[in-house]
Amino acid sequence: LPHENRQTIRKTIDFAKSLKLDRAFFNICTPYPGTDIYENAQLGDGCSLLSRDWSDFKRHGNAVIELEDVSREELIDFQRLATMEFYARWPIVADHVKSYLHGSREGFYYRPLFFALRERIRRMLSLRDSRTGETPSLKTTRHVKEESPS
Repeated sequence: LPHENRQTIRKTIDFAKSLKLDRAFFNICTPYPGTDIYENAQLGDGCSLLSRDWSDFKRHGNAVIELEDVSREELIDFQRLATMEFYARWPIVADHVKSYLHGSREGFYYRPLFFALRERIRRMLSLRDSRTGETPSLKTTRHVKEESPS
């Protein structure tokens, strides 16, 4: 939201993880025309509007704003991080496995979990590579696809 910073975003992620929830969604504020947030974003009040192209207005995986201290790219990374940290925890994974074993097969229900696990693996591989200087083989990365849990 406008006027947020890295610390308040971090607190929001930690707060969501502290609640007894099995699902959470982390969206980036998207100021639509006709709203107060849109008018404020055009003026640079708390955030700056970066695009007026409707194809950029998505609820996940893109940002049409940046904050005073948080860039568009950082907002997208925080969104990915929040989803990963929330869903790639053992209680959440176990709950999803239990739901699947009890017959719940709706693919959309599992998208955030699959995204979080792929993101966790991608980040682990990236960290390993930065420490060792090695490039992961195609065999280990071919299923780690950049996508969002829309």
